[in-house]
Amino acid sequence: MLRNVIVLAISLCALLASTVASVDPRVAYLEPVVDTEGTYYLGLKTLVIASDTKRAKSALSILNSLGSPYDLVTATPVFTDPKYNVIVLTDEVSGVDLVKINAYAIKYKVRVVKLQIKAFEQYGLTTSTTNVNNMNIVMDDAPIMDYYSDVMNTKGAWDASKIDPIGAEIMPDLDTRIDRVIPMMRYTAGSTTVANGPIAAYITNYKDGLEVMCFTFDATKVDLDSELRAEESLADKYSFFNLALANMWFTWASRGVFMGKRRISLQMQIDDWFLASDSYGETTPFRLSGKDVEHAIAWINQIKITANLPEGSNVTFEPAFNGAGIAMVDFEDNGLVSTSKHYAGRFNWVSHTWTHQNMDWLETFDCNGQANECHPDEARYIHEFQYNIDVVEDRVVGSPSYAAPWEDFGNATPAMSLFNNNDEREERWSRHSLVTPEISGLWPDWFPIPRAYTEYRKPNPKNELLFKMLDKFEIRAVVGDNTREELTSKNPFHGVLSTVDAYGSDNVIIIPRMAPNVDYNINNLEQFADYYNTEGVCGWVVYGPSCKRTPYTGLEALEREAFSVLLNFIQYRQDAYMFHQSNMHAQLFRQDNMPIVGIWAQFVLEGVMEFINELPVLSPKMDVTAEEYRKRMARDACGLQGFVKIVNGTPQGITVGTTNNNTCEAVVTMVGKEHPLLSLDPSSYAQLSKEEYGNDTTLAFAITPEKNIVELNLLSTVETPTVSTPTVSDAAVLPEVPAENINGLENGVRSGENEVAPTTGKTVGSESNEYVNDDGIERSKADAISNIGADEFTFNGASSSTSSFSVATVIVAFVSLFAMMW
Repeated sequence: MLRNVIVLAISLCALLASTVASVDPRVAYLEPVVDTEGTYYLGLKTLVIASDTKRAKSALSILNSLGSPYDLVTATPVFTDPKYNVIVLTDEVSGVDLVKINAYAIKYKVRVVKLQIKAFEQYGLTTSTTNVNNMNIVMDDAPIMDYYSDVMNTKGAWDASKIDPIGAEIMPDLDTRIDRVIPMMRYTAGSTTVANGPIAAYITNYKDGLEVMCFTFDATKVDLDSELRAEESLADKYSFFNLALANMWFTWASRGVFMGKRRISLQMQIDDWFLASDSYGETTPFRLSGKDVEHAIAWINQIKITANLPEGSNVTFEPAFNGAGIAMVDFEDNGLVSTSKHYAGRFNWVSHTWTHQNMDWLETFDCNGQANECHPDEARYIHEFQYNIDVVEDRVVGSPSYAAPWEDFGNATPAMSLFNNNDEREERWSRHSLVTPEISGLWPDWFPIPRAYTEYRKPNPKNELLFKMLDKFEIRAVVGDNTREELTSKNPFHGVLSTVDAYGSDNVIIIPRMAPNVDYNINNLEQFADYYNTEGVCGWVVYGPSCKRTPYTGLEALEREAFSVLLNFIQYRQDAYMFHQSNMHAQLFRQDNMPIVGIWAQFVLEGVMEFINELPVLSPKMDVTAEEYRKRMARDACGLQGFVKIVNGTPQGITVGTTNNNTCEAVVTMVGKEHPLLSLDPSSYAQLSKEEYGNDTTLAFAITPEKNIVELNLLSTVETPTVSTPTVSDAAVLPEVPAENINGLENGVRSGENEVAPTTGKTVGSESNEYVNDDGIERSKADAISNIGADEFTFNGASSSTSSFSVATVIVAFVSLFAMMW
């Protein structure tokens, strides 16, 4: 009572003050405040309760992947305000006060997720007598799983043997406080969805409004290190399964609205395009032909079908090209240049410099016979950058304009314009990006360079002239190398921003790039098999299955390389991937001619689709990728907090803001094409933009020091019946555990906390294709979907899915097809 008086007094005072300062009292300090009874602001933040950081990693992975805020605790937190819209208990942590957690969840209609439950009775189930240790986990075949599965593959089957499975069955007669139990996943000896069998995941709805999603296996088990990257032990697929599974429980628990966004990005950069390369084990150099380009285009045209990609997918390659190979170097005409120009609008393009000049050191013939002793001068940088730009922007490069030391190439054919029209160039060319040859020029001033780094590359720390030239040419992004510590951020979703102290400029971002172990001089599968087996390449892979004792074929080696990067895509990382022009040579694969890189990508995409198959796969150009990294880093530094305004159980708007003076782009995602919050009034904020991606809609808007709080309201109000505040469920009171910090993870706020189970009650449902409701009438699963969805739109009070015809009519109309939303 006293708190309400204080809140009211503060609100009134702040309201009076706002006439002068125009400060919203509710968000002046961005504290979630209940304004009046029936109206409150629910924080868009997840509470993760775990016994230790290892148990928390699957939850923290999805939250970091999305860029969604969270608190990680190891003891019962203080619930004074509606700060969290999702509560996740990772395991059976001792010392959690379930009374407090349940009371909070019921009062604010917050859903609870429990990632490993071993005692089922209080949820309406009992342990199955079936041994499920060697079974697969599949989706229940109820129609509702098309929605509850979110982006997961509803037809997938995943080995449960290494994640401590325990089968469960719905009990026929339980405490009357349980409204229904909804099976979501089951164990089976087969590989297809089933309607019967031991339950692996389920939702228990209580009549007091409490909703809990539980898993009967260890959904926390993932082989990730403290930075949420792969551990070397990541050789099995259960980590991929549990990380993909996090999409399902998080979307359900968040009711399909969260801060952040998700994207699957495949950016395959092909270095040295237009040049020739050494050929592994051979004396004759290799250069792509026009026929290889045509096979690459055929692969682009077919990959949506052959890899079963979702609608909206758009996958391509990104040649990092050297313009000297178009004209200055007099290669035999094999159709590469003309065919590349013909199909230029189907690839993304980025500069790799004109001649593949190392950005730190000149070659012997340029340096008085001494290698790696002379630096490029300003003129060299200018020509290396400008000539490629000229080729792209329709300024033909000819021999009269060649600068020293290139006069000897004066008889070569002048270079043509790369693109066929301005629209192609605008869409496909990354004007503000560069792939530096050999990832050169990027040694920071501060880095203590290990001896191993200098075996093939001579360090040149703080190459200020290069960064001056990057500024001059408005080049704002370069790629790094994920094997080099100084070019890699501790946060895998961040790039490295240049600084004046380290590089002489603060205008450039170094974005992550991985190098699959397909060497620059590999142009056929036989070479790759020889290279993989002879050079011991298998042992270089950071993680994956143990190396075979027998030799790898080229295809087996490519498949293993694909497996080694699968985690990146399931975590929605945006890393680019380095390949070379030789690797684009077409090889026979599944009765088709495909580029070697295309075969690798085929394995990657098929691996991703095994777990997540409802999100389009995109290949953004490098300029776009670099901008996304900048935006993500700015968001993470912005300290954003978000809230949903709830009035009488119905969402009425979104508020996002920050208490610091940073500038960033806030993003809020709604899942489902008919999500209620998609009806936000665009006039609420002039700088609001909307992007659709798969079933997600992401709203983006600017947060600035001048406008550090943005409130978006619905166009119209949906009338929703008011329900009285429910009573708190009875539960065993557990001793509290003192809060303690959890170290080692960058994102989120750490405190301390634990787990148990909610209340018991009467179950509704059966192990057949029928569901039994409180009135005793059997209904089909299709009918049950409407009842399951009845909880989705109401925030304020207990479920009443069968007690009111008028409420059910409204709910069925709005929710039967969108059961995951409000």
